[in-house]
Amino acid sequence: MLHSISRVGFAIPSVLNRRSQAKLPLYPSQMHAFNCSKSSRNFSNSNSRRKLISPLYCSSGPLEGNQDLPEVNPSDSILEDFLRVVNKEQIQNPAQLQRPSALHPPTTVISAQIEALQRNDYPEENSGVMTAYSFALPMDAEQLTVGGSQTHVRSWEAKETWLTKAEFVEAVSSHPYRAFLTTTQWQPASALQFHGKGDLQALQAIQIVSKIDGEDKRFTFTFCLAKVESGPYNNCWMTVGVRSGNYAVFEELS
Repeated sequence: MLHSISRVGFAIPSVLNRRSQAKLPLYPSQMHAFNCSKSSRNFSNSNSRRKLISPLYCSSGPLEGNQDLPEVNPSDSILEDFLRVVNKEQIQNPAQLQRPSALHPPTTVISAQIEALQRNDYPEENSGVMTAYSFALPMDAEQLTVGGSQTHVRSWEAKETWLTKAEFVEAVSSHPYRAFLTTTQWQPASALQFHGKGDLQALQAIQIVSKIDGEDKRFTFTFCLAKVESGPYNNCWMTVGVRSGNYAVFEELS
Protein backbone atom coordinates (compact mmCIF):
# COMPACT_ATOMS: atom_id res chain seq x y z
CA MET A 1 0.00 0.00 0.00
CA LEU A 2 1.33 3.41 -1.00
CA HIS A 3 1.20 6.09 1.65
CA SER A 4 0.88 9.55 0.13
CA ILE A 5 1.46 12.80 1.94
CA SER A 6 -1.56 14.86 2.91
CA ARG A 7 -1.27 18.59 3.35
CA VAL A 8 -4.68 19.15 4.83
CA GLY A 9 -5.74 19.38 8.45
CA PHE A 10 -6.72 16.39 10.55
CA ALA A 11 -10.32 15.91 11.65
CA ILE A 12 -10.48 13.66 14.68
CA PRO A 13 -14.01 12.48 15.40
CA SER A 14 -14.96 11.36 18.85
CA VAL A 15 -17.44 9.06 20.52
CA LEU A 16 -19.55 10.22 23.41
CA ASN A 17 -19.62 8.15 26.56
CA ARG A 18 -23.23 8.24 27.75
CA ARG A 19 -22.54 8.12 31.45
CA SER A 20 -19.69 10.61 31.73
CA GLN A 21 -20.71 12.80 28.77
CA ALA A 22 -16.97 13.06 28.05
CA LYS A 23 -15.49 12.74 24.61
CA LEU A 24 -13.06 9.92 23.94
CA PRO A 25 -10.53 10.66 21.16
CA LEU A 26 -9.91 8.02 18.51
CA TYR A 27 -6.34 7.26 17.57
CA PRO A 28 -4.34 4.26 16.28
CA SER A 29 -2.79 3.24 19.58
CA GLN A 30 -6.27 2.55 20.93
CA MET A 31 -7.04 0.58 17.79
CA HIS A 32 -3.92 -1.57 18.27
CA ALA A 33 -4.78 -2.02 21.91
CA PHE A 34 -8.26 -3.33 21.18
CA ASN A 35 -7.24 -5.43 18.17
CA CYS A 36 -3.90 -6.83 19.26
CA SER A 37 -3.73 -6.94 23.02
CA LYS A 38 -7.17 -6.96 24.62
CA SER A 39 -5.85 -8.98 27.53
CA SER A 40 -3.16 -6.44 28.35
CA ARG A 41 -5.79 -3.72 28.36
CA ASN A 42 -7.95 -5.63 30.84
CA PHE A 43 -11.09 -5.60 28.75
CA SER A 44 -13.52 -8.49 29.02
CA ASN A 45 -17.09 -9.36 28.24
CA SER A 46 -18.10 -9.08 31.87
CA ASN A 47 -20.15 -6.24 33.29
CA SER A 48 -17.32 -5.06 35.53
CA ARG A 49 -16.14 -1.54 34.93
CA ARG A 50 -12.60 -0.95 33.71
CA LYS A 51 -10.57 2.18 33.36
CA LEU A 52 -9.49 3.10 29.83
CA ILE A 53 -5.87 4.17 30.10
CA SER A 54 -4.89 6.77 27.55
CA PRO A 55 -1.62 6.44 25.57
CA LEU A 56 -1.24 10.16 26.27
CA TYR A 57 0.39 8.94 29.48
CA CYS A 58 3.41 7.16 28.07
CA SER A 59 6.89 6.84 29.43
CA SER A 60 7.98 10.32 28.48
CA GLY A 61 5.01 12.06 30.09
CA PRO A 62 1.60 13.34 29.02
CA LEU A 63 1.15 15.20 25.77
CA GLU A 64 -1.57 17.40 27.16
CA GLY A 65 -3.72 17.69 30.24
CA ASN A 66 -3.54 15.70 33.46
CA GLN A 67 -7.14 14.66 33.87
CA ASP A 68 -8.11 10.99 34.00
CA LEU A 69 -10.22 9.59 31.21
CA PRO A 70 -13.63 8.33 32.27
CA GLU A 71 -14.24 4.72 33.15
CA VAL A 72 -15.86 2.70 30.40
CA ASN A 73 -18.24 -0.21 30.71
CA PRO A 74 -17.18 -2.73 28.04
CA SER A 75 -20.75 -4.00 27.77
CA ASP A 76 -22.09 -0.59 26.74
CA SER A 77 -23.14 -0.40 23.14
CA ILE A 78 -21.31 2.94 22.92
CA LEU A 79 -18.02 1.08 23.30
CA GLU A 80 -18.99 -1.21 20.47
CA ASP A 81 -19.70 1.84 18.33
CA PHE A 82 -16.33 3.24 19.31
CA LEU A 83 -14.49 0.10 18.19
CA ARG A 84 -16.38 -0.08 14.91
CA VAL A 85 -15.45 3.49 14.02
CA VAL A 86 -11.77 2.98 14.90
CA ASN A 87 -11.51 -0.20 12.83
CA LYS A 88 -13.55 1.03 9.89
CA GLU A 89 -12.09 4.50 9.51
CA GLN A 90 -8.47 3.68 10.47
CA ILE A 91 -8.45 7.11 12.10
CA GLN A 92 -5.06 8.66 12.71
CA ASN A 93 -4.20 11.51 14.99
CA PRO A 94 -0.55 12.48 14.37
CA ALA A 95 -0.29 14.18 17.77
CA GLN A 96 -0.55 10.79 19.47
CA LEU A 97 2.23 9.29 17.32
CA GLN A 98 4.98 11.74 18.18
CA ARG A 99 6.51 9.75 21.03
CA PRO A 100 7.05 6.13 22.07
CA SER A 101 4.34 4.02 23.62
CA ALA A 102 4.23 0.36 24.60
CA LEU A 103 1.04 0.23 22.53
CA HIS A 104 2.85 0.98 19.25
CA PRO A 105 3.87 -2.11 17.22
CA PRO A 106 7.04 -1.81 15.11
CA THR A 107 5.10 -0.95 11.94
CA THR A 108 3.48 2.03 13.68
CA VAL A 109 6.85 3.23 14.97
CA ILE A 110 8.20 3.16 11.40
CA SER A 111 5.20 4.81 9.74
CA ALA A 112 4.95 7.51 12.43
CA GLN A 113 8.51 8.62 11.72
CA ILE A 114 8.22 8.57 7.93
CA GLU A 115 4.95 10.49 7.91
CA ALA A 116 6.29 13.05 10.40
CA LEU A 117 9.38 13.59 8.24
CA GLN A 118 7.14 14.10 5.19
CA ARG A 119 5.74 17.13 7.02
CA ASN A 120 9.01 18.06 8.68
CA ASP A 121 8.20 21.71 9.30
CA TYR A 122 4.60 21.15 10.43
CA PRO A 123 3.52 22.48 12.83
CA GLU A 124 6.99 23.84 13.66
CA GLU A 125 10.40 23.75 12.00
CA ASN A 126 12.00 20.29 12.24
CA SER A 127 8.98 18.79 14.01
CA GLY A 128 9.41 15.68 11.87
CA VAL A 129 13.06 15.24 12.78
CA MET A 130 12.19 15.71 16.44
CA THR A 131 9.61 12.94 16.15
CA ALA A 132 12.35 10.68 14.78
CA TYR A 133 14.57 11.79 17.65
CA SER A 134 11.92 10.80 20.19
CA PHE A 135 11.80 7.28 18.71
CA ALA A 136 15.60 6.86 18.64
CA LEU A 137 16.94 4.54 21.33
CA PRO A 138 18.27 6.64 24.24
CA MET A 139 21.68 5.85 25.68
CA ASP A 140 21.28 3.54 28.70
CA ALA A 141 17.53 3.45 28.06
CA GLU A 142 16.92 0.72 30.64
CA GLN A 143 18.73 2.67 33.36
CA LEU A 144 16.86 5.93 32.86
CA THR A 145 14.50 7.09 35.57
CA VAL A 146 10.92 8.18 34.92
CA GLY A 147 10.96 11.87 34.10
CA GLY A 148 14.71 11.83 33.52
CA SER A 149 16.11 13.58 30.45
CA GLN A 150 17.94 11.80 27.67
CA THR A 151 21.15 13.46 26.50
CA HIS A 152 22.19 11.10 23.70
CA VAL A 153 20.32 8.78 21.34
CA ARG A 154 21.37 6.06 18.92
CA SER A 155 22.45 7.28 15.49
CA TRP A 156 20.64 5.99 12.41
CA GLU A 157 23.99 4.88 10.99
CA ALA A 158 24.94 1.19 11.06
CA LYS A 159 27.76 1.73 13.53
CA GLU A 160 26.90 2.23 17.19
CA THR A 161 27.16 5.98 17.64
CA TRP A 162 25.40 8.17 20.19
CA LEU A 163 24.33 11.68 19.24
CA THR A 164 23.11 14.78 21.03
CA LYS A 165 19.83 16.30 19.90
CA ALA A 166 21.60 18.86 17.71
CA GLU A 167 23.84 16.19 16.17
CA PHE A 168 20.84 13.96 15.47
CA VAL A 169 18.98 16.78 13.72
CA GLU A 170 22.04 17.49 11.58
CA ALA A 171 22.51 13.80 10.71
CA VAL A 172 18.91 13.20 9.64
CA SER A 173 18.96 16.44 7.63
CA SER A 174 22.04 15.24 5.72
CA HIS A 175 22.68 12.64 3.01
CA PRO A 176 21.26 10.03 2.67
CA TYR A 177 18.48 10.64 5.18
CA ARG A 178 17.46 14.06 3.90
CA ALA A 179 15.54 12.22 1.16
CA PHE A 180 12.88 11.57 3.82
CA LEU A 181 12.25 15.31 4.06
CA THR A 182 11.03 15.53 0.46
CA THR A 183 9.20 12.22 0.35
CA THR A 184 5.90 12.31 -1.54
CA GLN A 185 4.92 8.66 -1.04
CA TRP A 186 6.24 5.47 0.49
CA GLN A 187 5.46 1.79 0.85
CA PRO A 188 6.88 -1.29 2.63
CA ALA A 189 9.53 -3.12 0.60
CA SER A 190 9.54 -6.22 2.83
CA ALA A 191 7.50 -7.91 5.50
CA LEU A 192 8.23 -7.02 9.11
CA GLN A 193 10.76 -9.51 10.49
CA PHE A 194 11.62 -10.35 14.09
CA HIS A 195 14.96 -11.79 15.10
CA GLY A 196 17.35 -12.13 18.00
CA LYS A 197 16.77 -13.68 21.39
CA GLY A 198 13.14 -13.38 22.40
CA ASP A 199 12.28 -11.60 19.12
CA LEU A 200 13.33 -8.32 20.72
CA GLN A 201 14.69 -6.97 17.45
CA ALA A 202 12.74 -6.17 14.30
CA LEU A 203 13.46 -4.82 10.87
CA GLN A 204 11.52 -3.79 7.81
CA ALA A 205 12.61 -2.36 4.47
CA ILE A 206 10.65 0.53 3.01
CA GLN A 207 10.78 2.34 -0.32
CA ILE A 208 10.24 6.07 -0.62
CA VAL A 209 9.66 8.34 -3.60
CA SER A 210 11.40 11.65 -2.98
CA LYS A 211 11.35 14.87 -4.97
CA ILE A 212 14.99 15.73 -5.78
CA ASP A 213 15.70 18.73 -8.04
CA GLY A 214 12.18 18.54 -9.41
CA GLU A 215 12.40 14.82 -10.23
CA ASP A 216 10.90 11.80 -8.47
CA LYS A 217 13.62 9.46 -7.24
CA ARG A 218 13.27 6.16 -5.40
CA PHE A 219 15.25 5.14 -2.33
CA THR A 220 15.18 2.02 -0.18
CA PHE A 221 15.97 1.99 3.53
CA THR A 222 15.76 -0.65 6.24
CA PHE A 223 14.50 0.37 9.67
CA CYS A 224 16.09 -1.59 12.53
CA LEU A 225 14.24 -1.54 15.85
CA ALA A 226 14.84 -2.90 19.34
CA LYS A 227 12.36 -3.45 22.16
CA VAL A 228 13.34 -1.96 25.53
CA GLU A 229 12.78 -4.39 28.40
CA SER A 230 12.77 -2.09 31.44
CA GLY A 231 12.84 1.50 32.60
CA PRO A 232 10.55 4.31 31.49
CA TYR A 233 10.57 2.99 27.90
CA ASN A 234 9.62 -0.54 28.96
CA ASN A 235 8.09 -2.53 26.07
CA CYS A 236 8.57 0.37 23.63
CA TRP A 237 10.02 -0.31 20.18
CA MET A 238 12.84 2.16 19.48
CA THR A 239 14.93 2.85 16.38
CA VAL A 240 18.54 1.62 16.51
CA GLY A 241 19.40 2.21 12.86
CA VAL A 242 18.13 3.13 9.40
CA ARG A 243 20.35 1.57 6.76
CA SER A 244 20.39 2.49 3.09
CA GLY A 245 19.26 -0.53 1.06
CA ASN A 246 17.07 -3.59 1.66
CA TYR A 247 18.72 -5.67 4.35
CA ALA A 248 15.54 -7.63 5.00
CA VAL A 249 16.27 -9.59 1.80
CA PHE A 250 19.48 -10.96 3.23
CA GLU A 251 17.79 -11.71 6.52
CA GLU A 252 15.14 -13.77 4.69
CA LEU A 253 17.78 -15.75 2.79
CA SER A 254 19.92 -16.52 5.82
